[in-house]
Amino acid sequence: MTERQITPELVEAIARRTRDDDIDTYIDRHGLDGLVVALEYAHEYVDGSVTHHIMAREREISPLEAGVILDALRPVVED
Repeated sequence: MTERQITPELVEAIARRTRDDDIDTYIDRHGLDGLVVALEYAHEYVDGSVTHHIMAREREISPLEAGVILDALRPVVED
């Protein structure tokens, strides 16, 4: 089992679950560990080093789902 740190970004992303259906659905499908990984990808997505297609391929999810969660998490990692 991988040990994860609870970061302010993770808390913010979880808090947004109640008002963002995309984050809520992603957590339902992939759990909090999946959200932590998505946040890591979101940082790389914002800085331009990763695309949603790369995340989709590496995480074995659809490009649409990857794009949706990255866009939903963008405000969390940019703040």
